[in-house]
Amino acid sequence: MFLFLILHPGMATGYSEEGDVLAIKRELANDGFLDVNCLITEDYSVLVSFENDPYRFEATAISRVLEIVYALVSSNNYSRIILIVNKLQIPIVQIEAPIKVIDQYKSGAISASEFKNQIVISFRTKSARLLSKGNKVNSSAGNVDLVLKPKLGLNLGAYDYPFRYLFNLNPLLKVKLWKGAYFAPEFNLPLFDFKLDLKYNYARLENLALTQFLKLEGSTFLRLSAGLFNGRRYGGEFEIGKYFINGKLFVRTKIACTGSAIYLNKGVSGVNNTKYEKDVWEIAPISYFNHYSSIEYRFPTYNLAVNLGYGKYLFENNVWNVLVYRHFNEYLLGFNAFVSETGRNYGFVVQIPLSPGKYIVNTKINVKPSRFIKYSYLATTDYVDSFEAGLSVNDLILDLNPSLLKNYLAIELFKGIRN
Repeated sequence: MFLFLILHPGMATGYSEEGDVLAIKRELANDGFLDVNCLITEDYSVLVSFENDPYRFEATAISRVLEIVYALVSSNNYSRIILIVNKLQIPIVQIEAPIKVIDQYKSGAISASEFKNQIVISFRTKSARLLSKGNKVNSSAGNVDLVLKPKLGLNLGAYDYPFRYLFNLNPLLKVKLWKGAYFAPEFNLPLFDFKLDLKYNYARLENLALTQFLKLEGSTFLRLSAGLFNGRRYGGEFEIGKYFINGKLFVRTKIACTGSAIYLNKGVSGVNNTKYEKDVWEIAPISYFNHYSSIEYRFPTYNLAVNLGYGKYLFENNVWNVLVYRHFNEYLLGFNAFVSETGRNYGFVVQIPLSPGKYIVNTKINVKPSRFIKYSYLATTDYVDSFEAGLSVNDLILDLNPSLLKNYLAIELFKGIRN
């Protein structure tokens, strides 16, 4: 018995592995996290998996989970904490932090730089398989989010209308289905729209698409979207992307086959310049094959990324695209340039988080604002006609890039109580 207590010194303090597991599940579920699971591994690590639902920013959610788990287990002689962060029930990143290192960082014994060097964050989620037979709590399957998304538009137009703008509200229902899949019908409610898109300036269905994400071994991701997309397109799009050098380098390609599908009010002309005597869907056969490939490199020290892409957009337009963007925690600022056969254009993109930072959740149907408002501006007429077929691979997990998470945790973890 004495030998057993030496091998497991925490036993002498009256702790219970089963009790710790239950406490972690309970605390995280009460805070609103989904698909929470936990176990103690053979090497005395605390392994926890979860999906963020209550927090706007993924890094904030991870920081919160790490603080909760650390508070519950730090006194019980475990070796380290391992977090598996999921999206759509898919393990995306694995975070490993020795408890001794967390102790030192919290007390101020080591610097932020030293802390970053001693924790491991990777897209390789090898520990997730240990949880495959565990009992998850607070399942995400069937959850529905009603998301209220504002939409801004602005460009400089013709002489008659030099300043054109819009501000619309795009409510969407995001229904989580099986692993990696969601269905997200989206509607457009025009509020202020001055000559930007007058012929389509009415309440209408904007998106009706089913999206399936898959993660292959390591850091390769697939996406397949099919349905009706904004930009008044219908059809399907396939994307494959792979991260190298632990998220610093990202290479992707996507292909799409689409046709136009437009809901027209009575008396409004469509693609064929036909004015209809009643409200009607004007649907053209699938006739466009589009493709796009890009390569992106991230400079971790500055949370700065440079993206170079080339592809065939709508109307057989071949386009080169350069995008340079930087994260400032949740904020994003970028500059882009398009060079095509029909012209050039330059502008910027900005992403601003919307309050609140934490949502009221824990029900099967939740009402939220969108996480941020994303606005892009081009200086002249838009020479590049394209569409968005749901979230791209990089957009889905942009907040979970390992270097971004390391930088954030080194600043924000235990920020209020660090010595």
